[in-house]
Parts: sequence; C-alpha cells; structure tokens
Amino acid sequence: MHSLQRLALLLTTGAATLLIGMTGLASAAVTRFVDDDKAQCPTAGFTTIQAAVTASSAGDTIIVCDGSYTEQVAIPAGKDGLKLQTQDAQGAKIKLPDNTATQTDATGVDIQSKNVLFRGFYVTGPSPNATNGCQTADYQDGIHVRNGGSATIDYNVITAVRSANPSLFGCQFGRAVKVDTGSGGDINNNTIDNYQKNGVDVRDAGTNVLIQNNTITGEGPNTFIAQNGIVIANGAVANVRVNLVRDNEYTANANTAGTTATGILPSGPGTGVQLYANQLKNNDVGIDMATTHGATLTQNNVRYSNFQGILVESDSTGNTLTNNTSLSNTSFDCEDDSPAGPGTPPSTSNTWNNDHGVTQNKPGLCTH
Repeated sequence: MHSLQRLALLLTTGAATLLIGMTGLASAAVTRFVDDDKAQCPTAGFTTIQAAVTASSAGDTIIVCDGSYTEQVAIPAGKDGLKLQTQDAQGAKIKLPDNTATQTDATGVDIQSKNVLFRGFYVTGPSPNATNGCQTADYQDGIHVRNGGSATIDYNVITAVRSANPSLFGCQFGRAVKVDTGSGGDINNNTIDNYQKNGVDVRDAGTNVLIQNNTITGEGPNTFIAQNGIVIANGAVANVRVNLVRDNEYTANANTAGTTATGILPSGPGTGVQLYANQLKNNDVGIDMATTHGATLTQNNVRYSNFQGILVESDSTGNTLTNNTSLSNTSFDCEDDSPAGPGTPPSTSNTWNNDHGVTQNKPGLCTH
C-alpha cells in the first residue's frame, strides 16, 4: 500500500477510535426517573428517591416526578456531582419520617458527596420524636451537608422542620438547612419557614457557604424557643447576601444572652464573614455579632426589632460596618459594646462608616 494511503488509513482509524472513546465518556452519565405511584412518569425506574440515589454514580442525574416521598435520602461520599431535581418546581415532597419508635437520625436529606445539586423540592416535617425528649437535638435537620461534602441547594421550599410534639417545642433542634464539619456550597433562592430552632445553620472551621436570595421566616412571637434565621458559628465563614429574614421573636426573654431570637447571628465565626444587603424585619435583634472578628456589614436594612437593630457585643472587634440602615427598632438602632480601641468612633474597637440610624448607645455609630 502506498505510504500516503497507509497514513490516511491510520489517521481515519485513530479518529474513529477517539470518537468512540469520546462517545463513551459523554454517555457515561445516566439520568434516572423516580415516581412514587407511576402516575406522572409511568416509565420511571424507581418509586423511591433513595433507591435511585443508591443506583447512581458520580455525575448522574435523578429527576423526581410529582408525588409524596416519606423517606430519608442519604447521599454518601463517592457520588460527587450527583444532580437531584424535580420535574415540576416543588411538585415532589420529601416528608421527614416518623422515627418515634427507633429515635434514629430524623434528617430528611443527608449529603456527604461534593458538588451535589438539590433543586426544586418541597422538604417538610414535622417529625414526632415523642419518646426520648431532647436527646435528638443534633439530628433533626431538613437538609444536612456534612463531612466535607458540598451542595447547591436552590429553589426549594423547606418547612416545618420541627417536632410535632408540643412538649418538645423548646428543644434545641430543628434546623431547616445545616452545613458543618468542613463542608460548603450555595444556599440560594429557597423559601424557609416554620423551623424549630434555626433556618440556616453554618458551623465548624473549614465550612464556607454562600447564602443568597432566600426568604427565611420564623414563627413570630412564641414562648417556647429563641429562633434564629441564619447562624454562622464555631469557625465557619459565610457570605450572606440579599436575604429577607424576619419574625424570629421569643417573648419569654429579657433580652439576655442566649434567650434572644435573632435574624442573623454570627457567633464565633471564622474571619471574613460578609453580610451584604440583607433585609431584617420583626426579629428580637436584627443582627447580633458575638465573638466576631474581621466581618464586613454593608448596606443591610434592619427595621422593627423588639430590641437592638444592629448589636456588636463586647467580645467582637475589628469589624467594619458601612452604609447600613437601622431604623424603628425598640432599643438602640445601633449598639456597639466593644471596648475603646482603634475603631471609628474611637470609643469602640470596630469601624462604623456612614451607617444610618436614630438611636445609639455611643455617639458616632449612626447618623440621622
């Protein structure tokens, strides 16, 4: 065979082999359908979400058709890039199970893989937890991202993550979304309400989360528990942007530490927390900064708090507050209890710059 012919044949064969290889790679990801009763999606291969997750590999897609799914969904490590989404927005309901008899983990969705997508679901309780009191405090979560996992959690409704037993309404559990133990991701465009303790709970060193464009609504005045809309704690870092957080109000308190409901609560976070353009209304305290250093608060709007609008506690230093508005709060619109230091004004250890409010505990924090 002529050398040019042989070269052409080799090139053609190589290209075909490469194309076959690329086709194999492209078709590696699988899409699976789930339908609880096969009514909406008669050809669905699964009737439970967990069965579809178990059958899936990293990078696969699971489409959940309309229906009610009373189950716990666990996404263990090793399924990175898995996508779970509904066929119709909020058409698929994940109901927290009744674990009254066994008192096992009552979390609705447990994510330990990386880069998981969880989109468009209606996640709801309540979970009775009727037999062993408050011992389940660390386990009753709507969605829990943990152990180095990460997820984009968006366009969901997450509601009633709480006990159904009135005698347990004061237990410190019931977090709609919890991200901890060095995990991360984005929590965007969700509607979160009727939680027992916290709407979004982010904690532990190495955890870093974007919380953006969510509507987070507490129970309103109640005598059972001091709720918080967003908590950033124990070394975690979060960028909290353009959320509406409201109606976290605990009426059985005297505005003392640990007994006040809060819109946004950085409590011992890592350095670098950012709060930008959030709307806070009708909370006990709008923004409460405890043991917080190096945070930036910019263009937040705080109104109608039962106590302080913006509170910087005595152990919080090196924070910068710029162009925030805090008005019509029952106590001080702007309060900074930090010691005198290198701040502005010099009576504090934080920097206040062009913040707008009427009442303040030290001159120079807010301007009219």
